[in-house]
Amino acid sequence: MENNFEEKSHEGKPQENGGLTFKEIKDLEQPLLEILETLGPKIERGEYTHIVGDDASGRLVALVFREIFNLLSYKSFDTKFIAGTRYYEGGFNEGYDKKKLEVKTYLAGQNPERVLIVTDFISTGRSLLPVVESLQELEVDFDIATICIEYPESDNLQNFPMEKVTLGYKSSRTEPLPAIYDQHHLAGVVKKSFNLHSTKKDNSDPKDIAEARRDIKKLAGVVVKKYKESRQSQETA
Repeated sequence: MENNFEEKSHEGKPQENGGLTFKEIKDLEQPLLEILETLGPKIERGEYTHIVGDDASGRLVALVFREIFNLLSYKSFDTKFIAGTRYYEGGFNEGYDKKKLEVKTYLAGQNPERVLIVTDFISTGRSLLPVVESLQELEVDFDIATICIEYPESDNLQNFPMEKVTLGYKSSRTEPLPAIYDQHHLAGVVKKSFNLHSTKKDNSDPKDIAEARRDIKKLAGVVVKKYKESRQSQETA
């Protein structure tokens, strides 16, 4: 039978991945713990009313954060996804202005008070700018959580609000991009530069997507448990 699905990601035996199926998801554990060292107390205090996930590959990280919020935050919150892109229909100026207007109108309708923007990887910050600038214009406070950032001292990021960014690690020759990056078949969605939201990816394997969601729940539980243990240890030290 012809295989119509994309090539499988780095599956392994669950016992090799801490009980998880996908190594890409298991590898998020340490960066997430690094991020929670800074943002965990804010989540526990219920400071965020919304998570905004950067689709498409950033969706998986946002889903992990949603599970973490469910376990840590005592307040209700909403999770929204916006298709991020560095390329815009009609060229950057015209295409960007159109995309930002759509993003701003959409976010204004969600009535956010404080937002956590979540992504897997930041290079130039360009794909997040429509969300960032929309929230700034709406005078909504926000933080940004990213698993990885490439060249944080780059001139490409000089206009990006780096003071808002909490990261898991910096990429380098010895620390490559997160394996979760570009794993659209596990996210189950694809994006186009002119769309506000991603759409369902037709050739993804539903079994992979379901297993990835189970991995996300398990990972969130592990991360929250270790975070709480670390906090307790710090408080009693």
